Amino acid sequence: PRILLVEDQFLMQQVELGLLAKAGYTAEVASSGEEAVAKASNSRYDLIFMDVCLPDIEGTEVTQKLRAKGIHTPIIAMTGNDDEQTRQACRQAGMNGFLPKPMDSDQFREAIKRFT
Repeated sequence: PRILLVEDQFLMQQVELGLLAKAGYTAEVASSGEEAVAKASNSRYDLIFMDVCLPDIEGTEVTQKLRAKGIHTPIIAMTGNDDEQTRQACRQAGMNGFLPKPMDSDQFREAIKRFT
């Protein structure tokens, strides 16, 4: 599957790409919300892993922008804030799933199998 990883922190990008590789997958990276909107608008992805806390616009707002453009690619939230309020905000924004940070390769593998 074609995967877009939306993560602003370079170190976390490397960790998450490594976990995806361990699970047998590769991903393209977007380092900001605006870059994610541009990439997802111009290319087709099978799954998007979206950091909720981005420096320019929140991952929930990025998701709303993508949904408003008619992009229905499954979007999985990634965040260290594993509470019901955050989960509800992600669902309301149109996200399809939720991974609490820190993740492991098994969680990535399960999400990919579930949503692709």
